[in-house]
Amino acid sequence: MALARCHLGCPVWSNRDWVGESFAAGAKPSEFLHLHAVSLGSRPFIRYIGHPDPEANRPFLAPWLDKLALWLNEGREPYVFVHTPNNRQAPRLARLFHELLRARCPEVGMLPPWPGEPSGSGS
Repeated sequence: MALARCHLGCPVWSNRDWVGESFAAGAKPSEFLHLHAVSLGSRPFIRYIGHPDPEANRPFLAPWLDKLALWLNEGREPYVFVHTPNNRQAPRLARLFHELLRARCPEVGMLPPWPGEPSGSGS
């Protein structure tokens, strides 16, 4: 079986707990910012800027994982760039993102280690 190609390299801000902090007090879910991703070509591009703690990103990654699974099943070749505020945790976040994507789409394959990473770090 051929491997699907997904190139890993914005969170959805719709957390109800942020009403009164990031959203106006009394804001309704329909007023939150939602994922809106439309791919007009065969190689969609995502730039995800996440929280510095990779685990804190899990609820925000879910909609992107759904979209990527759809695009991969359509035969698209998405490019995904993962960042954290200072990018120190970006490799950990990218590995988490990849691990979660592989759980949905095992045909994505493994990530090789990045330069300076121990050789057993590939996911």
